[in-house]
Amino acid sequence: MSTVQNPAIIEAFQKPAQSFGIRKVAAALDKSPSTVYSELNPWGDRQNAKLGLEDAITIAKITGDATGFAMIASELGYCLLPKDATPNKHTVAEELVDDMQELGHWAEVCTDPKATKPEVEREAATLIDEIIQTKNLKLNRI
Repeated sequence: MSTVQNPAIIEAFQKPAQSFGIRKVAAALDKSPSTVYSELNPWGDRQNAKLGLEDAITIAKITGDATGFAMIASELGYCLLPKDATPNKHTVAEELVDDMQELGHWAEVCTDPKATKPEVEREAATLIDEIIQTKNLKLNRI
C-alpha cells in the first residue's frame, strides 16, 4: 500500500464532494459512489484508488470549490486567485461590509487551534475572492 503524500489535499476535494453529495459527484464522473469514496479517502490505498486530475477538475467545477487546487498551487510555491470575482453587491460600501465579515471569519479560523489546512485555505480563498469583488466593482466605476 502506498501512502498519501498530501492527505490534506485529498481532503480538500473530499469535503466539498461530500457536501455536494457523493452520489451526484459519482454520476458526474460516471463512476460508482463506492469508487468515488475510495478515491477521495485521504488515508486510502493509493495503489487501488487514486484521484485523477480530470476528476479533480470536475469535482471543483461542480462543487464550486477550488480549495484543493489552491493547496496544490501553494505546495508548489504559488497562489491561486480567482480569475473573475463578480461583485454581488451594488455599492463598494456593501462589498466592503462583506469583506469585513469575511475578515472576521478568517480571524476565527486563524485563531482556532483545531483548524485544518483545508479550512484555512478555504477561508483564505473566500477572503481573497471577497476583496477581488470589491476591487472589480471599484475599478468598473472609475
